[in-house]
Amino acid sequence: MKMILNDPKTGLSYQQEVPKEKNAFLLTKHIGEKLTGDLLGLPGYELLLTGGTDSNGFPMKKGITAFLSSRVLSKGTGVRGLKKGQSIKKTVSLGAVHEKTAQINLKIEKIGSKSLDELGFKQTPKEQKEEKKAKK
Repeated sequence: MKMILNDPKTGLSYQQEVPKEKNAFLLTKHIGEKLTGDLLGLPGYELLLTGGTDSNGFPMKKGITAFLSSRVLSKGTGVRGLKKGQSIKKTVSLGAVHEKTAQINLKIEKIGSKSLDELGFKQTPKEQKEEKKAKK
């Protein structure tokens, strides 16, 4: 499972693969739950689970509890470009982390003593490209 961390103060995103032994800690965590970073190798950090995707690429949606994926009438998660009054059915994933979750998105609520670079996190590829353009 991949973990994407977003730092709202700097606007940068970092990513890292979650070790297999720490996946059990994340199972059944719901969107909107606060997590301590100590169990994920981030001492002193507090994180907020904001979403993710499953192995098929379907986004997690808060409030979906019935199946691993379902089709819902939606105007929010996973839907873009609707005209006024239009709504469509989209397939979304369960609103909690489960065994088929491929990626989770976390927002940093409280920063620890060490920076993410020191802890071995890499900036997302998009952010690396933007930094190279800014240097030129």
